[in-house]
Amino acid sequence: MPPTFTKHAGNLSRCAGLACAFGIPWSNAFFRVGLTGVLIALPFSGNLLQRARQCLREPIAQLALILFLLIFASACLARQPHEMAMYDLGHYRKLLLIPIFAIVFEESNDQRRFLAAYCAGVFVLMVPTLMDGSGLLQAAGWNFTQFRNQAYEPYRLGTPNLVYWRNQIVHGFHVSVLLVASANAALHWPRWRWQLALLCVLCIADISLFIYGRMALFSLLLAMGCILSLHVASARERALGMLALVTMATSAYLLIPQVPTRLNTIYSESSTFFETGDVQTSAGQRLHYWALSLQMWKEAPLLGHGAGAFRHKLEESNDPAASLGHRHPHNEYLLQLVEFGLAGLLLLVGLLVTVIQTSRRISDPWLSRSVTAGVLLLCLNAITDASVHNDWEGWTFVMLAAIACASRMHSKQ
Repeated sequence: MPPTFTKHAGNLSRCAGLACAFGIPWSNAFFRVGLTGVLIALPFSGNLLQRARQCLREPIAQLALILFLLIFASACLARQPHEMAMYDLGHYRKLLLIPIFAIVFEESNDQRRFLAAYCAGVFVLMVPTLMDGSGLLQAAGWNFTQFRNQAYEPYRLGTPNLVYWRNQIVHGFHVSVLLVASANAALHWPRWRWQLALLCVLCIADISLFIYGRMALFSLLLAMGCILSLHVASARERALGMLALVTMATSAYLLIPQVPTRLNTIYSESSTFFETGDVQTSAGQRLHYWALSLQMWKEAPLLGHGAGAFRHKLEESNDPAASLGHRHPHNEYLLQLVEFGLAGLLLLVGLLVTVIQTSRRISDPWLSRSVTAGVLLLCLNAITDASVHNDWEGWTFVMLAAIACASRMHSKQ
């Protein structure tokens, strides 16, 4: 093909990838159009086979493909209904995009743009929540209520629903990633320090004041801990920083009414579950699912029950939570154990650890610290949600893993 044509195809694939990253936090349309553009343009971008061979030598790409192949084999051999097995397989197909995005965003500048496009998308996700919570939407007479996400409406804890496009859990995760990326950028580019510091304040206000997701509070603490540990070298300064972090958390608990309300419901819902077996609360569902998952894992510890097994178990046993429609136990690690056994869990943990180790070696400080903290936040979020199985947390992981993989490829050139 003419060099000019392949050059334009490469540029188109990168632009489409940026649209895809921009859409991950908030827009299905941007995401799907961008992903389609990547898949159409990439084959014409030149030297694809050579770049693919180079990418497939990387441990991140290899682990992602092996994990997907295990899930694929599990779906093919599953005793569960075909629809249930294919549903879970479909949600893990995104692992195949890690090497593809790594090929598209080989250069360091392109990797920075990739992450920046995602951060811009998170900002768009956050703006209506901030405007709604501060009363600006009402003052301007704008009505965006049709875009609010109602996924966790029964668990609102008496607070208004102010999240748009994505649910509470996903919203809190995305904003936590934006917080660490913004803080790292503020410390890396002093020229934009005050603007980025303001963005960090908005992220903290969004999570602590305007949403009711409880895991987001723990993500916020981890995000601030990551910022501290990644930028402070001496033990004395880290100790002082941790003391300041504890003081801030305590002050937030005492001074912001929403914080103790959200945390106290974890205890009350858990107590109710242990006393009455109530699975209609958020915490009650998770505790019930986790106990069921451990029981199922003991029955098939090495390779699990196969794709779709968790949902099938709920329906087959007339479980009291079957009517809720959940297809996973709200814990990525337990989902791997139940459906793919120790083999699946070890591959997933190996992939996560490899991405973290690789990201810490990225030469660009902003990319290195942001990707490392982002994956750590996903690891935390995966305790109360199936974060790789789910769409928008999972696609964020694909993006971060692709950046780490591409940076290692680029360092060898």
